Amino acid sequence: MEHQTDDATIAGLAPVLESKVFCVRNNDVNTNHLYIGHTGLDPRAWKQLGCWLRTNTHVKYICLLACHLRGKSMVDLCTGLEDNKSISEFEISECSLKNAEIESLAPFIRKNPSLHTLNIEGCFGASLGASGFDLNLLSSALMSRTQSIENVSLDGNFMGGEGTKDAFDTLITALNKNTELTRLSLMCNRIGKEGCISLGRLLKDPNSKLKSLILRHNYIDDECAAILAESLSNNTSLFNIDLDRNERVSAEGLMKFVHLISRNGSICDTVESNHTISSIGYETALRRNFIQGNLLREFLEANKRTDKRSTARVKVFRCHIQYKLSLEDVLECDAVMHRVLAWIGHALSESDKAERTFLTQAPPTAVRLGAIYHILRAMPILCRI
Repeated sequence: MEHQTDDATIAGLAPVLESKVFCVRNNDVNTNHLYIGHTGLDPRAWKQLGCWLRTNTHVKYICLLACHLRGKSMVDLCTGLEDNKSISEFEISECSLKNAEIESLAPFIRKNPSLHTLNIEGCFGASLGASGFDLNLLSSALMSRTQSIENVSLDGNFMGGEGTKDAFDTLITALNKNTELTRLSLMCNRIGKEGCISLGRLLKDPNSKLKSLILRHNYIDDECAAILAESLSNNTSLFNIDLDRNERVSAEGLMKFVHLISRNGSICDTVESNHTISSIGYETALRRNFIQGNLLREFLEANKRTDKRSTARVKVFRCHIQYKLSLEDVLECDAVMHRVLAWIGHALSESDKAERTFLTQAPPTAVRLGAIYHILRAMPILCRI
């Protein structure tokens, strides 16, 4: 009987998974996802699955969740994965990985040309930095890729704790080599000052294409917020840095991001601010005890616009016209003063829907007329006929 040996070999496989695994064996064109969760398979089953994945060309996504996958079983599975060329998304979660397991997985991470998403979540735990697991093994695999990975999630691995500074720094260097990386999630990793310094180098890299950095549930405080904000001063790719559930960030840390997205030194400073960051985390932006919360949310909302000239106008008006009229800066615009006055008096009015980008109430007429009055008083020559 055809496949009789194979059927017997996977006797340790849960019945609910048998049909799915046989589809992998048969290279079924409709079987693109393989999920194995909360089960301990017979070692023979892992070995056979690895053999079938070696030649499979249709499975694109694999998720292994709490599978008690370790030792020889991991080696046998990864021996097959090493030669697979079609898997584009690989996720392994809540499986205790030590050096032997990650060494087995490394060739797959290093060699698979299709892999664009790698999620290793809750797998290192307390063993990281001790004799149980060397983070450099993962870094080396990522560093050696010839095709850049795009999406990496390493949540819940405690990689930023004490004693892991150098290893974490090496990991960020390896990720930075993946020039097409657009999303990086590092939730629940005890990342503090040293980790933020390492991340800052990635964010400062002009070649970085990272668009989303998720740092929830870490040890980030006001000093860390300052480091991250400073590293983003010239960044034009990152639009989301999620800082939710970092309770150590106070109003002082949030002000660093207000100043990042709207520098208030001069009008030129404001125009040259970061107009890309549009999210720092839903909960973070809604902090009740932050007096400048409305302004922060308005600037983040303005940054979502594709017309960055309109974004800059909102910030300039709020910082230099409405809240603190800076005549010195405004008077430097002498050559185009007629346009400045028209802009203040009309272009930002509530009736002009095309120009309105204010999240909160648009500047009232009294504010606009008051600004025009002070400018004309400082430059009476404008009133000559």
